Amino acid sequence: MKSKLCIASIFLFAVLLTSVHQSDGMIRTLSVSELISNAEYIVIAEAYQITKTGDTTKGKITILRNELKVIESLKGTILPDESIVINTFKAEHWIEDNVELPLPGSKVFLFLKKNQKGEFSPVNGIQGVWPMLGDKLLGMGTRYKLDDIRAMIKQTK
Repeated sequence: MKSKLCIASIFLFAVLLTSVHQSDGMIRTLSVSELISNAEYIVIAEAYQITKTGDTTKGKITILRNELKVIESLKGTILPDESIVINTFKAEHWIEDNVELPLPGSKVFLFLKKNQKGEFSPVNGIQGVWPMLGDKLLGMGTRYKLDDIRAMIKQTK
């Protein structure tokens, strides 16, 4: 009896492990070279204004308009001092891999493309948004030095 219970427990555990492993709740992480090649634009920008532009699902999700000023353009045709807008949303509960841009006054390193509507969108969601503290890259960019990323971008041009 105990051996049947043990076998059944092991079987159930294996099934649970398999189903958890096949979950696709998280984004696939791209390499830095993939981020660079998939980005139409790569910029360092400073957030200067976040505006609530609406909400959905009975107020549980707020749509935000994030306005940023480009400090340095590393790839693409966006010029320094040009303003860009990235629309994001904020939910009343935590959402895995949700894109959040830094607060006004903060710098951010962005890998961007344009979506079907012609709006700027971070490459691979949150992975295309690296907050900065001075010249130090944060978020998913913590392993890298800014000058090394600049050199990688120049190699692809």
